[in-house]
Amino acid sequence: MQKKVSNSVDTDNTTDTVTTEQADTLTTSAQRGKTLFEQHKCQSCHPIDGSNQLTPPLRGLYGNERKLKNDSTIVADEGYIKESIQYPGAKVVQGYNDNMPSFRDLMSDQELQEITDYIKALR
Repeated sequence: MQKKVSNSVDTDNTTDTVTTEQADTLTTSAQRGKTLFEQHKCQSCHPIDGSNQLTPPLRGLYGNERKLKNDSTIVADEGYIKESIQYPGAKVVQGYNDNMPSFRDLMSDQELQEITDYIKALR
């Protein structure tokens, strides 16, 4: 039997629910990325459960195709995730607006990697 653990996030009453097994398998980098994700209040626009229809869901993002506004299709790999954090208007997902601020000057390369590792772990 798999237990569920709720990590309540105080912004917008959004709940990030992961199984104990998933929480135990997060790398140290991904665990730091989760902390940064919460510190930067990313969940206020990007709830993990995808309940906000204003932003593309992050759960299951990594490794999957995304259709962009310009009708091209890309695979959401590590490079795409990092680019989207640093230059959010570069590749906007079809059906969504370009209204995310850039975090390019707000985090180090290591922090960018840690948040990327966290997003990659959201399956």
